[in-house]
Order: sequence, then C-alpha cells, then structure tokens
Amino acid sequence: MSTPDISRPKHARRKSLWTEADFEIVGWHDARIYALAFLEETFEFALDIDYIFEWVKPVPPAERFTFWVSPCTLVFKNVSELEIDLAPYGELTIDDISRGESVVPRNAEAIGKTVEWRWNVASAGGTISMRAAGYKQHVRMAPRHLDCQFIPLSERGRISFSQGNDR
Repeated sequence: MSTPDISRPKHARRKSLWTEADFEIVGWHDARIYALAFLEETFEFALDIDYIFEWVKPVPPAERFTFWVSPCTLVFKNVSELEIDLAPYGELTIDDISRGESVVPRNAEAIGKTVEWRWNVASAGGTISMRAAGYKQHVRMAPRHLDCQFIPLSERGRISFSQGNDR
C-alpha cells in the first residue's frame, strides 16, 4: 500500500479533467468505489468514485486529517484484457492504481494512440486489471472539505458515469 500524497497543490482542486498525462501527480489511495461499468460500444471501463484531492494535516488541537473530496468518473480508454477479481466486503476503496508494461495498441491507427499500458487497480477486496490506452477522470462537482474520505451517497448525486463537466 502506498502512502497517500498529502502534498498535492491546492490549485489541483480546480482542475475538472485529469488524464494519463497527470499520472505521476495523481493518487487514488482510499478513493471509494461506488460502481463500475464496461461501456461495450466505446471499449471503455468506468468507475464511479469519490476522489480525495487533498489530505489536510490536522492543526493542533485537532488530531485527525480532513479531506477535500469530489465525486468523479474515472474512465479507462480502449480497454482490452479486462479482469475483475473482487470480493468486496462492506465498502470498496482503492489502495493504489499502477501502470505497468507498455505496448503499441493493436488498433493504434484507429484510436490515434501509440501506447497502451497494463493498469492494475488494487483494493483490499481484490484487483481489477486491464490494458488501456489511458484514462480520463471527470470531476463531477466542486470538491468539498470533509471530516471523512467520502461523500454520503444521498449527497453526491447518486451513482453516475457522467463524463461531462458538471462543475
């Protein structure tokens, strides 16, 4: 399990679309997964998550971290070799997302991409792995400052795979 990145710049909370170009500065540790979907017509795999933009260190006398959190749709593009091995118990949260072996996509010309990676989404409940040419993470509402790492389902707009900029 990787250490959460608590040093992301505050301006990151204002960005509404993240891609594989941002991979080195994005971290999904403890992001809650609400739902997943394979969008067959577009060869996309989507996760409805609560993304933690910032872990805020406590200022004494406070003892606990607080969090900047927003509902997001994380969409992997041109997905193949999708394998899901999950046995969730209670909540399902991401420990880490890693990007491994890269190859030229078989359909590189058609998709306009020259590389795809092996992606691995690790959680306490199991793993999701796939080949994908990248991802887009759509921020669906402005981040909220909370005492917990997720937004209650009744407050976050329910399950959604929206890829539009709703902010």
